[in-house]
Amino acid sequence: MKRLLIKITNLLAILLGGVAFSTSCSSSSDTTLINQEVDINTTKEALKFLNENRNYTFSYEGDLLRNHQYIFNEYYVGRYVDSSESLTYFYCSNSGGTFKVEFSDLYGRYITSEYRSNNNVWDTNLIPHYYQKFSDYLETIEDDVDELRIKNTDFKRTFIMMMGYEGDSFIDIDSLLAQYDNDSESLVFTITIKSKTYIYRVNNFNKTTFDVENLLPTGIFKPYVPTYDEQLTKTLMSANNYFQGIYQYSETGNGYVGNNVFNPHYFATVYNGSTTLTGYISLHAEEVSEGSNAHPALNGTYFVSVQNYNSSNAVPSINSRPISDNNDVTEVMNYPNHLLLLDNFHRFVSWNGTEDEQVLGTGIYTEDQEILFDFSKNFALDTAFEGQKPDSLGIDININGTDDDSIIFYYYFYYGTTKYVYPIPFFGFGDANIPVLDAIYQTYHTIED
Repeated sequence: MKRLLIKITNLLAILLGGVAFSTSCSSSSDTTLINQEVDINTTKEALKFLNENRNYTFSYEGDLLRNHQYIFNEYYVGRYVDSSESLTYFYCSNSGGTFKVEFSDLYGRYITSEYRSNNNVWDTNLIPHYYQKFSDYLETIEDDVDELRIKNTDFKRTFIMMMGYEGDSFIDIDSLLAQYDNDSESLVFTITIKSKTYIYRVNNFNKTTFDVENLLPTGIFKPYVPTYDEQLTKTLMSANNYFQGIYQYSETGNGYVGNNVFNPHYFATVYNGSTTLTGYISLHAEEVSEGSNAHPALNGTYFVSVQNYNSSNAVPSINSRPISDNNDVTEVMNYPNHLLLLDNFHRFVSWNGTEDEQVLGTGIYTEDQEILFDFSKNFALDTAFEGQKPDSLGIDININGTDDDSIIFYYYFYYGTTKYVYPIPFFGFGDANIPVLDAIYQTYHTIED
């Protein structure tokens, strides 16, 4: 662990010390094209504007559950939800890249994320848009078309995503019509989904702005820079090599009953006092038809069990069929490196622990419901404690390059009016290896992915 920590420490010094953060993201920085006259008179001209420009408003008219409005601007893209008079969130671009600014009901203020991309928001997949995506399709549209029935699949997929749905939902679209309304200077989209019709309107061409300067006294937003301990947590958890202590919950307390072993090539569970392990392993090899090592072609993630796993008499057994054709066990088993919190430390505050859960290192804490639900789902706590209501999450980061290093998650939840805590400790970073599973992987994973 010490050698791993030294390497990570050197990397963090580069990451945290070598980045120059630009700090401009305000309405004063994106007035170049605002209020320039736009000559739009036809449906095709309006669609052409969406393909060639980045300044307009996209809004829904009606009582759909997902009432919202996007504002598109050269340097930021924001979203209102329902009848809010303030932006729920927006993505801001500056010379360093793009980061997210979101209003937190929990903290009563806007908070900023880390950089989500090194590129301008318009060169990312952070938001759905039409900029420079449909030039070929526009060539097929008649200049004088009035009401256009849109059949282009990619156009419909983007539209359904702008409505707030998953892109695959475009298959449910019965029809999508576009027509420019000269009276309101708007491009009106009429979309019918499963026999229900909704109206969307695009307007404020080259006139869309938002008074970002009023969100903070300075009018300047900086992307969040994780603390050393937060970045170290992200790096260690993303390495996919550690042990997780398993606790058996009971009314009298949480009893430590064994470990989960997270390795980039396999996942295993070992209970205290048992000589048998069970788990899943990634395999990828061509068929071997002869010899003592004959086996069929392998490609996927397979269930594995091993008796006497920690001795020279280990007896492994691998299922002939994979549980998944994906041979990346970290994805199949949804490793903690996929946790939403690892990219959202800006939603945490400092934490000193509780009388029962004393912080050994650096403590951070959140009540953010999106993070809590994601955490609960990742560790299957939503099914293990069915009917529970997430309350909060505390993290104790105690990493000093010793054998006692740990990152402990304290998940707090309610059953009725009673509050409970479930600890999930991680330790042994860089040391989570089981020799018999290493041997199986080296033998049956001979094709590089």
